[in-house]
Amino acid sequence: MTFNIEKVKEAIYDLADWEQVNLWNERCEYENYMDDYIYNNDPDELMCGQKPSEILSAVDTENYSIHDDWAYGGSIYGWQSFNHLDDENSPFDIDEIISWYCENEGYEQTNLLDYEELIEDEDEDEEE
Repeated sequence: MTFNIEKVKEAIYDLADWEQVNLWNERCEYENYMDDYIYNNDPDELMCGQKPSEILSAVDTENYSIHDDWAYGGSIYGWQSFNHLDDENSPFDIDEIISWYCENEGYEQTNLLDYEELIEDEDEDEEE
């Protein structure tokens, strides 16, 4: 099965931000990249069960703000936060999602995109 990369990219960009985050997180779970998993930036949830010293260590970084919408990390380098998926601090990378979706059977892992609409049309190939 061959996907039309431009159709896949367009379909991803057409999703709401929270759906793009869900798609990103499905990819993170599938590939076990949990340090890049994106969370709602709710400090009460992010740091639940941690000691005060662990909390201070996790947010003692210039790349974290309690006022941002999203956060990721928390393990090795502390929490990172951002407001938009295309922010410099964001781990979100549409090319990585496309690769996972098209090459690693990501289409079998998610229901956020209708894979049948994203398959390369054989008639398009014949016209070229």
